[in-house]
Amino acid sequence: MKSIQINGIRINKRIRFKAKSKDMTYVFEFWPYSEYLVQKGLFINPNEIKECGTVVVYNSMADNSIEVHYIKIFISMLFFAYRINVEEIRKNNYLIDPINALFTGESILKNYQETENPLVKNWGIRGFWNCENIENIHWDIKLGQTPLSCDDFESYLSRAYGNELCDSYYRRYNYSASEKKIDVDDSLEKILDSLNVMINDDTEFGNKLKSSFRFYYELFMIYTNMNMSIITTSTIFETLLLDEDEDNQRKKVAVRSACLIFDGMGINLKTNVAESIYFFYKYRNEIVHRGKSYLDFDEVQLNHVLENMKHVIFGIIYHYYKEQPKNIEDIKEVVKNNVNADGLKQGFDYIRENADYHFVLKE
Repeated sequence: MKSIQINGIRINKRIRFKAKSKDMTYVFEFWPYSEYLVQKGLFINPNEIKECGTVVVYNSMADNSIEVHYIKIFISMLFFAYRINVEEIRKNNYLIDPINALFTGESILKNYQETENPLVKNWGIRGFWNCENIENIHWDIKLGQTPLSCDDFESYLSRAYGNELCDSYYRRYNYSASEKKIDVDDSLEKILDSLNVMINDDTEFGNKLKSSFRFYYELFMIYTNMNMSIITTSTIFETLLLDEDEDNQRKKVAVRSACLIFDGMGINLKTNVAESIYFFYKYRNEIVHRGKSYLDFDEVQLNHVLENMKHVIFGIIYHYYKEQPKNIEDIKEVVKNNVNADGLKQGFDYIRENADYHFVLKE
């Protein structure tokens, strides 16, 4: 048995995860730190764990790196499960609100998707200033004894200033890490159990989901290694939405994302999202193919685009959780149905020739 501390999240009770690796099942449990203190007699060096929000306790695996690999997967899984739970609560509250009684059946759900969907609500504002209890796009997560600090971020790295810069201290940004408190309830545990079963299911989409959770862990820390954040974001899109050796990847990612998130909704919402994702890929292509850096782009717009791409990733994973597709063909069928309903000839028609980034989503 081993344990590692997790800085940045504080849970109120144990959460159990299972990892399947090479025909073996390994159990990982997230413990509240207070419970670790009670049980620390189980460890020969308990003081290696410092005061923190959560401690992960698990069976020893063959390799330390594999253990950390799965811990990062489970942290991301908890992040998405928590967001899904928050969204389900928001949706249920909307559906039972007497004010919305004039809508009935499918119309009330359609109205919710087109006006209250978290992608619509948060698209026009910075992702970490979210509205109406829509969950944040990042957590201040760090494994190990040292909590997250300004020195973990390129923009906030501690600096010493020469005498000629005596007032620079007042211009320097300071990053204050926050701790996410998570009340683990039955609904959250149910979502976690479902996602855990999905990633342990040795299927195409189970493996895609597991890989995407691992990649997403690298996106928790904002304002650092922006080049890799852009590449990692595009990698998650392609992992979730593409088969191997597909052509027109940029357009297919954009169209499939839009149709999954706004399945059966208005054509303008799909067009806005598809064109915005298509625009995002300009950053990726400039970095990968032309050797450019994020420093070559407009910083404000880049941050806005990158934050909204994280909302898109949530929308895709939320769809997978609800619909549980088996393969890429299921995704293509969703696109085909939307194309027909919207009177288009092909999915690429959601992306116009003058495609640009949309700062506001509208129907």
